[in-house]
Amino acid sequence: MSNYRDPKVTTPDKKSSMGKMIGIALAVILGLLVLAWALGTFDEPETETVPVVTEEPAATTGTAPAADPVAVPSAD
Repeated sequence: MSNYRDPKVTTPDKKSSMGKMIGIALAVILGLLVLAWALGTFDEPETETVPVVTEEPAATTGTAPAADPVAVPSAD
């Protein structure tokens, strides 16, 4: 009978650890995002709300406005 348990035949090849490295990188990125969120990096700055007043425009009647009663020096 043959020996089918030969270590040269049954030893698996070393697998690439690329999947494990990608998983670690994603976990680190996710951890940093959670830490930034916890520290308030993604909070929107509070803006002061200003009330908007909508007024109808003044109707013009076609006459010139009255002159300002400001003292104008005379040209005497």
